[in-house]
Amino acid sequence: MKQHHSAVTHTYHEALHQIDKREYHYFPRGTFLSYHPRIPKKLAAVKPYYTFAVKKSEAPQKILYQRKHYCPCPNCFTGNYLQCFNIAFLGQWNAEEMTINYKTDNPAADMQREHAANIHPLLVEYQQTFKGSFFVALYQNEEVQRPTFAEISPFSKFHDVRVRCLVFPPYTQLGENVDFYCNHNHFLVPNNCCYRHPCNCPALHTQLVEYTKILLICINRLPGGNVVSTISNDFPHSTEHFKVFKFKKEYENLQLTEYKTNRIKMHAPYKI
Repeated sequence: MKQHHSAVTHTYHEALHQIDKREYHYFPRGTFLSYHPRIPKKLAAVKPYYTFAVKKSEAPQKILYQRKHYCPCPNCFTGNYLQCFNIAFLGQWNAEEMTINYKTDNPAADMQREHAANIHPLLVEYQQTFKGSFFVALYQNEEVQRPTFAEISPFSKFHDVRVRCLVFPPYTQLGENVDFYCNHNHFLVPNNCCYRHPCNCPALHTQLVEYTKILLICINRLPGGNVVSTISNDFPHSTEHFKVFKFKKEYENLQLTEYKTNRIKMHAPYKI
């Protein structure tokens, strides 16, 4: 649409109508199932194999013509869609007035979509093959510059755009604020955790985390094919009520570098 709106055109793309925003999302035929960043409850319908056409116009207000089948007749080729020669066979075009507001290119959003599409199957694979649970490092928001850690366990539930998992607070001493320390990677795992949802008990409960915010899987694959966690228990700071974890010394610099790189590319720069 953005590329061809100034000329009469047809496309064989599929469309999803997001009813709450009156937005159409277009995908080449057959690619819908690989498109992850979507919110199914807000998609009104999937309309496969529709033909879409727009008349030439300089104004942002245009008429979108829709029909299930492409037509090569002279009237359709010249934009006179309502006078199609094959209406009796193909049916009438559906005309809808619309205002086209083009979105500017957003490389960071494109990288987020690609990252989410890649990391989702990896998380599922590690959940099925890695013994026990493993940790991931999250982007929380622009103000929190340290990594936030979460646990992917056998109880984690994967959804289209998010996963339900435990998210842990940072470990601090004397109540200090460590949000601005980009290298701080100590986090606290309480003994009292609950995987039930919903639940009102006083334990730490699971949250929904978007795949776009999981910047790092804290696992390293060895040359022989085995996988090991890059996180270890910080025994001197652990107590009978909670355990403290941090990056293993041999992986700390590598993991923090990967996390920072992904944060800057996809979300927000660091504040000095």
